[in-house]
Amino acid sequence: MYSWYRQGFFACGELKSEPYDVAKSLLSKCNWDDGELVYDKEYSESDDTAITRYVEGRFNLKHCPYDAHILSDLLLRSHTMSKFQKTMVNPMYEDTWWLKDLRLVDFNAWNTKSEQPWHSDYGPFDVQVLLYFNDTDQDEGGHLVVGNKNEDGSIFEVHRHVPKDGTWIMIQPNNPYFLHRVEPGAGSRTVLELRYRIDG
Repeated sequence: MYSWYRQGFFACGELKSEPYDVAKSLLSKCNWDDGELVYDKEYSESDDTAITRYVEGRFNLKHCPYDAHILSDLLLRSHTMSKFQKTMVNPMYEDTWWLKDLRLVDFNAWNTKSEQPWHSDYGPFDVQVLLYFNDTDQDEGGHLVVGNKNEDGSIFEVHRHVPKDGTWIMIQPNNPYFLHRVEPGAGSRTVLELRYRIDG
């Protein structure tokens, strides 16, 4: 529990061909407005099925693209996600058969190059996965940096993710001691984001 609530959690890797192709298909159907995704109709305050901005998706399940659900299902069946789910049950037993469910509650995408200061994203979700889709050289910047915040307010860098095409990083939100930031970069970054709640 200490590592979850104090040190935080992150994992990263490369997409396999099937989820990568699904994600690229999804992005090919996107319309962009000033770097933000416009897909079908926007979230509506008057929509009774949209309880909040985040619960069951920023566009809610009714308007969340079908490809996003396919992509999410492929990610959840990956080795990294399975290992993560087992850790949430009991890290002492690797062969635990019972897993906590990860439920997709939010989907978004953007195509910008803006930098961001140290922060932790907050909302009714427990895990966020960022997927990158640009050819990026390490010298071009735009890195996502993960860090731990000490009691004196200083931040210790624990990971630096180069946003190369087909890579992803999973990070823990809602933690004032586990932060991330985006460094300035030379070009725009096309990013898909999936957010999950841990059920059970």
